[in-house]
Amino acid sequence: MKKTVIYLFSILIVSATLSSCAKTNANKLSGDWTISSLSDVSTSIDNSGTSTTTVTINGTILTVNDEDPNGSNISTGLVNSASMTFEKDGTWSRTLSYTIDFSGTGFTASVTNATNDSGTWSFVGKNKSAELKANDRIVLSTLSSTGVETTSYTMAGVTTTEENNSSNTYSEGENTETLLVESSTKSELIVSANENNVSTYNGETTINTKISSWTLTK
Repeated sequence: MKKTVIYLFSILIVSATLSSCAKTNANKLSGDWTISSLSDVSTSIDNSGTSTTTVTINGTILTVNDEDPNGSNISTGLVNSASMTFEKDGTWSRTLSYTIDFSGTGFTASVTNATNDSGTWSFVGKNKSAELKANDRIVLSTLSSTGVETTSYTMAGVTTTEENNSSNTYSEGENTETLLVESSTKSELIVSANENNVSTYNGETTINTKISSWTLTK
């Protein structure tokens, strides 16, 4: 079984076949939000079979379920913080921190990931062929992204800690996420996104899909 390293909120591209039933606006969107729940299902199909990783957040509980032709593995963790802010001036920021415990017999081990992203946001105009109205979609352009991954391992009373840092900056429009608004009120925002791509390398075709849904609350 592979050991999954989770990068939540990777690039999300809304499929043109989706349609939304709830419009939002800048007044509803602006403010500080808590990411109270999340579901992210990534599937990869190639010659070796099907591999699926399902990541869920429910309050402060994080669950990761990996399944592939060799078996399955479930990891659980603690969400330390998960929040997002939209400003009326067209800027946004997002903070996510979680810890996963990989302890076993005779040792303790954990990995803590903390990410901070920020950039600009805007609504997308209507798309008649996809039955999407104005403000049904939100585009996030990431301008800055930082991350810290801390690994702690203790065995026989000896603790080893390793920290890896990352920092990236982007031009406007270089790194974008498009979110479909499923439901929007002043106290709750539900968005979703689909990603689908097919690639072929040395005669082997790989099909990757990702279906995501977030619930943000005030």
